[in-house]
Amino acid sequence: MDVLGPLPEAPGKVKYVIVAIDYFTKWIKAKPLARTTGKEVAHPQANGLVEMENRSLIEGIKTRLGRERKGWVDELPNVLWAHRTSLKTRNEETPYSLTFGSEAVIPAEVGMPTHRTMIIKDGKDNEEEIRLNLDLLTERREAAAIREARYKTKVEQYYNKRVRPMAFKVGEYVY
Repeated sequence: MDVLGPLPEAPGKVKYVIVAIDYFTKWIKAKPLARTTGKEVAHPQANGLVEMENRSLIEGIKTRLGRERKGWVDELPNVLWAHRTSLKTRNEETPYSLTFGSEAVIPAEVGMPTHRTMIIKDGKDNEEEIRLNLDLLTERREAAAIREARYKTKVEQYYNKRVRPMAFKVGEYVY
């Protein structure tokens, strides 16, 4: 959890956003606030994850609004939706699919004849597929955790290749 702000004051005198993120699925919940208690503390378990997602939220809001900053409250749900349905490199899944067990379908896609919507002819098969997806959700999350661990190992190896080991002795001056 973290508090983002102060941002430009929006209708309802909101200037802050409280952000919570699920560590594994990367599902973000955010709620605008008018004021804070002033007792916010950095949470050690965040490990930079929330700060990284805060930057992502701010960039998304800036991109959608441009120079006009007052309407950020109205754009927050759109930015969150974009984040929740975007494929993440580290586990090759979307937060939406890791939370609900299937990919999101936008309303425009439901009415259009696409391969994805043509497979689902009637509601009965759809219900069956949803149940199957939910049954396989644990397996899917485990596979995503394995991919994420593999990704982290690759990043660590890349970083460690470029680190120059240095040894210092007691009493040496170090810059």
